[in-house]
Amino acid sequence: MTVRKGRFGYFLGCSRYPECKGISKIWNKTGFKCPECLSKAERKENPGDVVERKSRGRGKPFFGCSRYPDCTFITNKKPENEQELAEAYQNWKDNPPKPRKKYGKSAKGESA
Repeated sequence: MTVRKGRFGYFLGCSRYPECKGISKIWNKTGFKCPECLSKAERKENPGDVVERKSRGRGKPFFGCSRYPDCTFITNKKPENEQELAEAYQNWKDNPPKPRKKYGKSAKGESA
């Protein structure tokens, strides 16, 4: 595997491309474990890391769990220490993100 750059950033790609098409994303880790994973008993033994990601729309950075979609913890501010991460987690629990509004035929209940 070699480090390559694509339109979504750096990734690990097979050095024998196009014969081998294996790839893996390189995560920008913050060094903290996900507090949501640590609070769940079934994920406690293997919690996710808090990693930097980019939003689809404007490409703004946010920080979320590496185990998405199993864990949906996100925060906009980069945690500098455990206390800030705990505050962000409590804020996320008290005010969870609203589901996105769906557009198009599938949102109206029509099947394709």
